[in-house]
Amino acid sequence: MKHKLTIIAILIYALSSCALNTTDNGPLTIYDYDSYGSFINRQYSSNPLDISRSLLELDEYLGLSETDKAQDTTFNLLIEMGNGIYKYQYISKGSKVYCTVDTKNSRLGTDIAWSCQASVTPVNYSLYSLDYVSKFSYDGSTCFLTGENEKFEARFISEDPRGLQRWSVKIEGTDFSKAKEDLIATFASDGYINITEYFDEERIVNKASEGSITYKVYNKGNLIKKYTYKLIP
Repeated sequence: MKHKLTIIAILIYALSSCALNTTDNGPLTIYDYDSYGSFINRQYSSNPLDISRSLLELDEYLGLSETDKAQDTTFNLLIEMGNGIYKYQYISKGSKVYCTVDTKNSRLGTDIAWSCQASVTPVNYSLYSLDYVSKFSYDGSTCFLTGENEKFEARFISEDPRGLQRWSVKIEGTDFSKAKEDLIATFASDGYINITEYFDEERIVNKASEGSITYKVYNKGNLIKKYTYKLIP
């Protein structure tokens, strides 16, 4: 996940006076802090889960016979580039995952981590995409997706007869601002976040998260704001 992301604009503007309490439009509100918390949850929790799930599917595909591989429809596009490198498009669970992965000619569950470069686009936001460069591993019960500045882990809990799943995830890392070099935010989930899939009104699979994320915003190394965002399903 090597990348620099914009901490929501209203927080950046507030730092013009090196204080996170006012903007040109008046005082910051709980909504502003919650908006950034929602961004963290989507960027570092929900999207990495979609990537992780697609990589687990690829590992299952690699274990199939050549006959079963030819009949498999898990991936909308899957290209074997050679030397253990694959490029694929995976559309499921309300998102589109585009990924290039180097399996190092290994299977998951070994001591060798895969390298992947991926983007995630929700199916109801066709022009919306976020990019990740990460290492991925799986120990048989827990997925680990690790970028230069972020760590994500996920454990599968259950799946209902409709195919809707429940997961438990944990996140931590640092988010860098593109617009202001000295502005950063550190974040971590408070324990595990429970993610439950459901069908929305358009019958698209969406995710409900329960838990909390605490983040701290710094400007030039000085703590500007500490805030806990509550995830309510």
